[in-house]
Amino acid sequence: MDSSTILLIVSTALTIIAGFFGVRSELVKKKFRQAQKVMKEAVDVLTVANDAVADNKIDAVEAASIQKEVQEMISAFKVLIGKAA
Repeated sequence: MDSSTILLIVSTALTIIAGFFGVRSELVKKKFRQAQKVMKEAVDVLTVANDAVADNKIDAVEAASIQKEVQEMISAFKVLIGKAA
């Protein structure tokens, strides 16, 4: 084996490793974005629920709004854990 063959092997190995970590990095970024969306939806649920109970009673419109926000959070969570919504 001459030096050019060794350099080719090392270069190929490093390219494969870099490609693997590049793909993994994108998957991690995707999961972080999904987790961020779940957290945003959870904050929305808490905000709507807090606003609804501010006057110590929940009317039908407020209940529907809470239910909508909870469904959005559940959908976002299902995407995060890999169960398509």
